[in-house]
Amino acid sequence: MKKILLLLLISIGLIGIYSDYKLAE
Repeated sequence: MKKILLLLLISIGLIGIYSDYKLAE
C-alpha cells in the first residue's frame, strides 16, 4: 500500500514539473 502511495506522489511531482516546463516555453 505504501509503495502505491509513493508512486502516486512521484507521478504527481513529475506531472507538475512537466506542466511547468511546457508552460515556460
